Amino acid sequence: MPMIHLATNVDVPADFEARFLLFWRHKCQNVRLTDIMAVALNKPRETILVQVTAYARMIHAATPGPCAHVWLKSMGHLDGHSNNIYAEKITTLINEMTGVPKNKTVIEFYDLHGDNIGFNGATVTSNERKSQK
Repeated sequence: MPMIHLATNVDVPADFEARFLLFWRHKCQNVRLTDIMAVALNKPRETILVQVTAYARMIHAATPGPCAHVWLKSMGHLDGHSNNIYAEKITTLINEMTGVPKNKTVIEFYDLHGDNIGFNGATVTSNERKSQK
């Protein structure tokens, strides 16, 4: 169950989601961001959660100005090589969509265990065991 949370101290336009999808359609030939992450992380698109928080009260490098903080959490498919690829894609997207400079975007990667994620009334591990029976 991949989860992506973007917090930024800049405005996120009301049509952000539509513009976000149009950006990816333009750059990636009509493929939505959820589909890109599903392929990259080898996860079903139905399990991907994206959360965007605008106007977050934050400062980076002890200076005011646009900045962003991203948390990318997934069960597996996070490692040094892959995280570099994700970091480039994510910082580029944020820069092009919000104007936040790449050097003002911090990304944290978390490799999660299914016992530490609740979904559909149980942990992911428990749900997987039920589906295997």
